[in-house]
Amino acid sequence: MGAAEIDVMDLATRASEALAVEVARSGWGLVKERIARFLTRHEPEAAERQLADLDAAAENGSDGDGAHDALRAQCFWQLGACLQRNPDAVEELEQLLVELGDGGRTTGSVMNANGNTGSVVIQASGNVSTGQGSIAASTWPKR
Repeated sequence: MGAAEIDVMDLATRASEALAVEVARSGWGLVKERIARFLTRHEPEAAERQLADLDAAAENGSDGDGAHDALRAQCFWQLGACLQRNPDAVEELEQLLVELGDGGRTTGSVMNANGNTGSVVIQASGNVSTGQGSIAASTWPKR
């Protein structure tokens, strides 16, 4: 798929999500190396500054749930801008997604359900409807 045939913002969205997920799995150091190679090849004059911005996002969000969102947002903006300035980088970024296990075809969101012992978790790619009534959330009384 060529640069002219792809939605750059869609690719930046998929890439930023895949990179943030990979950071959660493998750590920032390993992912940073891959992003550094990509940015240095396509924007050598700005790569150092861009990596510093990504480092700051990874560090600022390292204290909990904000890590994923902060890094994903920073990756989105930097990769989207890079792709707009360098449309020839599309195929390389697609390949990076394949290497990360995304296959370049992620749809929807990543969901984590933690602390859900004895509960039902529903994950859908869109709205969930019961047809009538509602879906109620409650907790079981502790014994």
